[in-house]
Amino acid sequence: MLPSFFLVASILAVSSSAMNIVLTNQTDSLADVSCCMDKSQATHPFPCCNLRSAVAFCQSLSPSSQCSIDMSSLGMSLVDSSLGEIVLGSGASNQISVSGPASIESIQRTGSYSRLFTFTPSFDNASLSMTDLTVSSFGSFSAGLNGGVLQLNGNCLVSILRVNFLGNAADKGGVVWVNNNQRGMVFDGCSFNGNRAVTSGGSVYAYIQVYFLQVKNCQVENGLATGITQMDGGGFMFLYAHNVYAKIEDSTFNNMLAYAVGGVLGLISSNSGLQILRSTFSNCRATYGGVGGLYTKNDGFVVDGSHFTNCAASKYGGTFILYVSNANHVLSDSTFTACQAEIAGGVYYYSGTSNSEVK
Repeated sequence: MLPSFFLVASILAVSSSAMNIVLTNQTDSLADVSCCMDKSQATHPFPCCNLRSAVAFCQSLSPSSQCSIDMSSLGMSLVDSSLGEIVLGSGASNQISVSGPASIESIQRTGSYSRLFTFTPSFDNASLSMTDLTVSSFGSFSAGLNGGVLQLNGNCLVSILRVNFLGNAADKGGVVWVNNNQRGMVFDGCSFNGNRAVTSGGSVYAYIQVYFLQVKNCQVENGLATGITQMDGGGFMFLYAHNVYAKIEDSTFNNMLAYAVGGVLGLISSNSGLQILRSTFSNCRATYGGVGGLYTKNDGFVVDGSHFTNCAASKYGGTFILYVSNANHVLSDSTFTACQAEIAGGVYYYSGTSNSEVK
């Protein structure tokens, strides 16, 4: 059973005592703490408060404080790759929210590239919220960079609401690479278009201990993972984790591709659970498992109320290939239309023991 706080953790509230910073400058520069202040004190706001300086201001505050960065009046922020990523995890940048409506765009300089944020929390109640944003062109489609937009190392409650991720790239996790996070991550009402990974996780890569990860009301298209080994894949998401609970619901996936395993999803896990509910998949392709490739032990896997159209694998499993051991799988109230593979156009069970139910 998935944790009960799946129902309540999708929105992070910022308290009334939070520091609220309004950006006044679209361009990027070296961080200058003196450019920014709480909006209640900014009778005449400094014109130099950009995103990098606002984060630096948050870093100067107590880690028990919450810091809210408001981009709505500015509409856009540019982040220069030559200045590097913006680092979170000190002071009040441990509890930070960034909201629009606005866009954040990477300026790629010759010979340099960077992600948007790296976050290594140093506070027990760390949190990150991103709301009503468009985030584009971060990272690089090259080996060595994990997390094109965000790399998260440690425990942090992450809420990504109504954010559009366009054309971001990395080695693993074209948008997000997350490691050892037992507080959870939620994507709600987001869109992902044209995000890529050299090896695995065109948009999301989760590694080791990740307690829960939820994708709901999202639209995902044109995702790509080009790794060629049987440990690579996931045109949208790759979970290499234990004790992970993942849930995909009320979402659509179109034109997804992995060169190896899982056009949408790759999963290597034990003692975990995955639910796919009321979602649609079309034109998803891979060598193994057109939609998903799962290597699982002591896991639960549920597909309910979902629809699969024109999904294909050049080898096994037009929709799913399952390498299973002591696992429970339920497939119910779902349709498969024009899905095909060399072997098993629907679901291919490769080995191991499982309790499977189709209804």
